[in-house]
Amino acid sequence: MILYLSTFALAAICASIATALQRCEQRAWGFVLLGCAILIPSLVAGLRSTSVGTDTSGYVIELYDAAGSASSLPAFFADQLARFEPLFLLLVYCSVNLFGSIEALLFFIELFNCIVVVAALYITGKGRGLSLGYLLYLLLHFNESLNVARQSLAMGILLLALAFLYQRRFVRYAVCLLCGIGFHLSAVIGLMYLPIFHLIDMLTFDRKHIVNMKPARALALTGMVALPIVFSMSFASVMSFAEALGIVPDRFTIYLTSGGTALPQSLIVAYLAVLGILWIERDLVIEGRFTALSFLYGIVMYLLVSYSEHLWRFGTYFMYPLILGVVGLAPAERSRAGYLLRVVDREFVAIAALILIAFALWYVQIVVWGNHDTLPYVSDILGVWQ
Repeated sequence: MILYLSTFALAAICASIATALQRCEQRAWGFVLLGCAILIPSLVAGLRSTSVGTDTSGYVIELYDAAGSASSLPAFFADQLARFEPLFLLLVYCSVNLFGSIEALLFFIELFNCIVVVAALYITGKGRGLSLGYLLYLLLHFNESLNVARQSLAMGILLLALAFLYQRRFVRYAVCLLCGIGFHLSAVIGLMYLPIFHLIDMLTFDRKHIVNMKPARALALTGMVALPIVFSMSFASVMSFAEALGIVPDRFTIYLTSGGTALPQSLIVAYLAVLGILWIERDLVIEGRFTALSFLYGIVMYLLVSYSEHLWRFGTYFMYPLILGVVGLAPAERSRAGYLLRVVDREFVAIAALILIAFALWYVQIVVWGNHDTLPYVSDILGVWQ
């Protein structure tokens, strides 16, 4: 636990100093430190035991063995393409045949994840909020990016697509969307970012416009907020009714509803975060609203797939847009060195606060209560394998 949190804090500090140096026109040193911020968690990933994580010891090791024994890339694809997506197979084959170790494969999986997340944060905020967004990624997704690797790679690329969409670079958004699908088919959810983007163009959140909001827009906003709660209370009933009508098979219903339908604690906290971002950003540019509503969409998708004990980890990847949400809360970019130093100081304080909160949650839940299963933060936010 201490090793994880120390690694995350060091990487976030390097990212914070790197962005400050780049604003002070010391781009070479900033680039070096940003590279260190990416390499530190990637090296830790490569040094981890392959026994950590159920899926790591399953399909990652299985694909490593298959890639090592395959006579050629076409033969490897012919054997595995029916089960796995092509870009993930290409990543596995190249890393195995170039370096010949499973440690290298785990390293490159995490390296790719970190690169796309950092790129998405930088494109969205031009360096603002990068260190805190990066720390949030490490706390939320580091361990599972090595366990459910394909979904993690797909969602990381989808985060980059989201950043390009905010910049209205629609061709790059489409290219990233296709690349994400090449790692895992779940990336098709990125198609929903376009209607969300259109909704944000229509909506405003200051009090004057909320009072005078047209009924259609008010209904759309209310629906987006209410949908996850309504869905969480009615999903099991809807699925049971569909099963009774013969619309879906029995095994499908059991698979999707075996995890219960209670609204998780983590989603309550997530809603508070969304409302806070919307309130703080109510009179500012579209950026904060875009990231906040994208995060809200992530909550909806999380609810859609998280009712089964088989799918709860998969559902966490729909919360990736939260990582971009911190950019809207970061200070505006200025050129004065003294101001930048104060920004770095505040970022250090925020990094320390997040690390201490994570440690306190872990200590109370695991050490004091001896509970390894029920708290959502244990696996989702703390990044701790039990």
